[in-house]
Amino acid sequence: MAMSSEQIRLLDAYWRAANYLTVGQVYLRDNPLLREPLTPAHVKPRLLDDWGTSPGERDEGGRSRRSATARPPGRSPRSGA
Repeated sequence: MAMSSEQIRLLDAYWRAANYLTVGQVYLRDNPLLREPLTPAHVKPRLLDDWGTSPGERDEGGRSRRSATARPPGRSPRSGA
């Protein structure tokens, strides 16, 4: 199924927001909405969490979101129904 320009725009916005959230969770310990200029105090000194699955989860989320919007209500892309 081909995507319309609006669907592409929305998927791109979702992708950018998901990337921002992933980076924020991995690297920032404070000021996630950047309400003030970013300083070294806002950045974690060491990365302690396993973030290796973040890109995959982000990618899957985008695909699932697109699939879900392309199906009739009540039909889940994961259930196969």
